[in-house]
Amino acid sequence: SERNPRSRRTTRRAPPNNITTWAPSNPPPPPPTATRTTTCPPPPPPTAWDPPRRPTSSTPAGSCARPSASAAAAAATTKVDLSKEADEETSPDLPEEKPDEKTEVFPVAGLDKRCTLQNLHSFEHLINDLETRRNVPDPTPKLSTFYGEHEKLAAETQSVIERETALRANITAEIQRLKSDLQQSIKAEDGSRRAYRDETVDVMRLELQEPCRFNRMYGCLQKYVSGHGHLPPLPSSCESEEDRRLSIWIQENKSLMYSKSERITNFPHRITALKAMGIDAGESDAQARWNKMFAKLERYKHQHGTAVLPTLVECRLSNDRNLITLRRWMDEQKEQVDSGSITKHMDRLGKLQDLGVPLKLSPQHEWEYYIHRLLVFRAHNGHTFVSNKYPGLHSFVLGVLEKLKKGASEKLTKDQ
Repeated sequence: SERNPRSRRTTRRAPPNNITTWAPSNPPPPPPTATRTTTCPPPPPPTAWDPPRRPTSSTPAGSCARPSASAAAAAATTKVDLSKEADEETSPDLPEEKPDEKTEVFPVAGLDKRCTLQNLHSFEHLINDLETRRNVPDPTPKLSTFYGEHEKLAAETQSVIERETALRANITAEIQRLKSDLQQSIKAEDGSRRAYRDETVDVMRLELQEPCRFNRMYGCLQKYVSGHGHLPPLPSSCESEEDRRLSIWIQENKSLMYSKSERITNFPHRITALKAMGIDAGESDAQARWNKMFAKLERYKHQHGTAVLPTLVECRLSNDRNLITLRRWMDEQKEQVDSGSITKHMDRLGKLQDLGVPLKLSPQHEWEYYIHRLLVFRAHNGHTFVSNKYPGLHSFVLGVLEKLKKGASEKLTKDQ
């Protein structure tokens, strides 16, 4: 035992009586059986009502506290059952937990019970606007200083509110005055416009009475209609030279109205006078023939389900004159498409393509034509999302989108 100090059994002395130790108020009784001998009983588990303490200067770190000398001597010979000790540690006989007592801050009239020391910020719901009441009659110097600052801020806030109220009242009065001025200006504008229109009507009536070629021929037209009850016939069918000249003058004005020439559009009262006599621009003979043939093509598609006509040889073998005439007219449209002259009539090619006729312009003419149609489409619909309701324009937009994709074999030019 002298050579091996570890095998030497040492006996610890009991702590003196003057050392203050910690012990639970109601320690559990020792178990009757024991499987091992301990010289220091384990401390009970910490609880919410009695937290553990750090070792004091009189108790070395790492050692356990001892309640007293007699208790230590009795505990040295006490045997503890491990299984029962574990059960007692998990379910100790602890005293009932007492709720924490709440302490009010200070008595104030009308103070909410929720305003405790833990949540002082909840005073906000008790604040009245610009209230400067002193709840403490004889305050301390510090509270008196805060009372003064509080009253000063309340006075400044009241001043700001008064200025804002006055400014709001001035702005409201100014708005009412501007509304009144606007109403008066609108009434004055309406009166001026009405007077201008009346004066313009008088000027136009006087212009129709001035000596000029239009007024002279218009007077002759009024006499002819009042005498015959109708307009003069075509120049080739007129009997007298005077009627023939009047018929030629009518055809000239109809052409000006159809082409919307400035020679007639700058005189809207002349257009109104001609329409009053039954003269309308109507449509030219070429446009009337084109519309008539297009109507025949629509009927053919309705009957056969397609707008693609057979060849001219097949049409001749059928001995159908209407079909032969329609085929020749379609050949004329294809020639205009190949030459690009159909672009002068943007609506014609669009109608044919929408009907399903396979017509395709050259790349240059196609770009100019479809860009114009796309601009017209956007002007009418407000967007460029063309549906398949317009087959030609829809295919063009899809082709442009393909060229805009990254890695496309064919790209748009800089001008395009």
